[in-house]
Amino acid sequence: MKKELIERKVYQCPYCDDESLVYDTEEHAEEHVKECIFNPENESYATSKFLGVELYPPYPRYAKNDRPYQVQKLLNGVFHRAYDTRTGEYIKDEEFYKPAPEWEEAELTFDGDKRYYKRPEVRFSEEMKESKYYEQFKEMADELKEEYPELRDEGKAA
Repeated sequence: MKKELIERKVYQCPYCDDESLVYDTEEHAEEHVKECIFNPENESYATSKFLGVELYPPYPRYAKNDRPYQVQKLLNGVFHRAYDTRTGEYIKDEEFYKPAPEWEEAELTFDGDKRYYKRPEVRFSEEMKESKYYEQFKEMADELKEEYPELRDEGKAA
């Protein structure tokens, strides 16, 4: 016996760019948008031009398994750490849900209807430099520098 498909109306955040993240009511979606770290009105580090990402090797000791989903998405998983490019200080995951100090919006680029923020500055942790993954990540960073010339300045992605 073949079952009929169920049609449902769902809502998505206009900032997350994640088709798997849906809400069953408009009210739930609006609640999310009010606290979404990718909503520039919230002035989060996620949309700040001062966001940097420090890469760590994918070893269990560096995993932050309790990291909120949006921060995982931003930092590309549970291993890497965010930092403020002005001070070099680490940004705790919970700080993404508060306005960033002296926030300035990161540069935007557009691809059709989609908007993207300029890639954040990237640096390698000492742990990454000493790991077996360093050469592989360094090669990827070099390829990114070729594709995104703005990353060549100031040692970014190096």
